[in-house]
Order: sequence, then C-alpha cells, then structure tokens
Amino acid sequence: MTIRKAIFSLSLALPLALAGCPSEDGEGTDIVTCSVNADCLADSEICHPIGKICVPTCTEAADCPENQNACEAIKDANGNALTTELVCQCKSSSEFCTSEDTTVELVCSQIDNVCETKCVSNDDCSVFSPARECSNGVCVPAAVCSGNTSCTDPSASKCGGDGKCAACVADEDCSHIAGGKTDCDSGVCVVPACDTANAVPGSAGGPDICAYGETCTAGACVDVPAATCAGATSVTWNQANQGPVLTSISTAFFTTSNTSGECADGGAKLEATVTFYAPKGLTYNSTAALLHQWTANTPGQIVFVKANGTTTGAAFVRGMPASGAKNGTFVIGSCGVGQSDAVGRAVYVKDSAGNAGNAICL
Repeated sequence: MTIRKAIFSLSLALPLALAGCPSEDGEGTDIVTCSVNADCLADSEICHPIGKICVPTCTEAADCPENQNACEAIKDANGNALTTELVCQCKSSSEFCTSEDTTVELVCSQIDNVCETKCVSNDDCSVFSPARECSNGVCVPAAVCSGNTSCTDPSASKCGGDGKCAACVADEDCSHIAGGKTDCDSGVCVVPACDTANAVPGSAGGPDICAYGETCTAGACVDVPAATCAGATSVTWNQANQGPVLTSISTAFFTTSNTSGECADGGAKLEATVTFYAPKGLTYNSTAALLHQWTANTPGQIVFVKANGTTTGAAFVRGMPASGAKNGTFVIGSCGVGQSDAVGRAVYVKDSAGNAGNAICL
C-alpha cells in the first residue's frame, strides 16, 4: 500500500502509512518528500515545515491513530506554532510507536513528529530530502559544518572536507571544545592528563597544567583539599592574590629542642614539614622581626593559627628553598607545643608581598 492509497482506505488517514505501513514492494515505509504544501494532497496533507515530508491534517485527537494521538500544530523548539493546521503527532517517547507488524520497529521522529521505521544505517534514510543520516535509530538532518567551532561533540570535533563533523586527528581539533577537553585521544577530545611528577606551576597557576588552587593527583587536576580544623575556619584565602599554596603537611612532636637554633628553653617543640608551590615565587625574609614576631607592623610570613583563631609566627625554619622558588619543601617549628596543644591548629604562608595562600591543618 502506498502512502497515497492509504489516504483513501484508512479512516485514520496518513499517519498509519508513516507508522509502518508497507510500501508497494512490501518493505519499509513510504515517505513522500515535499517543499511546499502544493506538493502534498490538497485538503488532507501539509508539507511539514521542518521535516519536509507530507503529513496528514486532523481536527481532533480522535482523527489520529493510537500511536500518534496528539492533534496539534507543529511547533519549533521554543514551543512556537509553525502551522495553523493541526496534524497527528507522536510525542517524545517512542514507546507508543507500535506496529501490527512485529518485524517493523518504529521510533518517534522529533523532526517529523510521526512514527517512522527505525533506521540502521544512513542508507535507510536516503528517501529523505534534504539528506538525512541515521543517528540512534532515527533519521535526522545530516550534520553540516563550516569549521571546527560548529562541531561541539568531543567525539566529532573536526569539520571534514565533506562538510560533516568527524573525529579529531590532532590536538588543535579540540581547542574549541568546552570543559578543557583539549587533547585528541583516539579520535575523541579529552581532558589532558597532568604530570604528577611536575610540581612546578605552569601558565595556569597550578602544578604542570593544573589551575591555581589545584594539585595533580593520579594524572588529574583536583582542588586542594579544604582545611576543616578550627584554626583554618578563621583564615580567608583570596585566590586572586595567588599566594603560596601548601599541598601537604606532616608533623612531629619532640619533648626537647635545640637551644641555639630552635627553642631558647630547650623544651617541647612541634615540627611541620610543608610542601608548597608558589606561582609568584616564594621569597622568605628571615629577619628576626619577621620570623619571630606577630604584630600589625611586622607580620610574619609563616603563620600558625590556634584553634581559637589567635596567631603566632614560626619559631624556626629549616631548609628554606632559594629566593623566588616556585615549589619545594621546608620545615617550620613552634616551641612549647605538645601533641594535645596542636589539636585544631592550622598554618599558612605568605609571600614577601604579603599574599597569603591556603590554610592547612596540622
């Protein structure tokens, strides 16, 4: 039965022809393409303004088959009516696109708003004009691109010579893809892996390719863990200043200390080994006033924060990297602090310009 014969033999009109009614050769579904309404049957069809196929008109839902029981105007993606005529339509779900012929699987085309035979390859869509291609079982308009920027799918980011979006070949084919997916990996644009061994801040401000405030963990850029101890809650980290970022800390407690280079009374001490990176470089001023005191006029660059929010400078520093170092490890100490005293305490570091980084818990 052709699409035209179906008009006269079925009280439910044309939608059944589109909904799996076989063509004259017994295979597939008859589709009649069009450019204007005059290409379709007068008084019973219109030319679909988007799909450019002839679709039947209706006056109420009862005029339509069960699998296309919406009698509505054709609308655009924003819900604006494109036709004054009402036509039988299926909705977004294909579960209602059933057929008496169990060998024919139907899908609801969001282009034509009718149930159509599910496609397997682009050849199944050759009846349509303009050209369509098979995507997830539905014949959709063939992708046309004028440049890579119009190809936004990470798996099809390159505009080919045939005017269709295709898999990337080089990293530059991914430069326009959102989400930082700038590397072409086996035809797909992916987020590049960072080098865990490279702790030097790069152009983005963080280690290797990571952004400021991130670390490279197992090849992925992740945020520096938020400090949750009481002392850290009183510290505000203004990331715009790009102060030194502490990425890790380990602490050790001792009952005695060196009276000459550490604690004057030789009593208990806390030592913390911190690892850092500083995109602006870390220049440490070891002048005694900056090192040992904490006053409004001579703020220390290394700051211990107690659980109650009060602050003090470091009592001693060992292994400070060279001036301007952008990453490294050094030891800082605090005198008279036992393990129980350190509960809830945090530490942060400023650069020579006074830009503070993140707080990290002891």
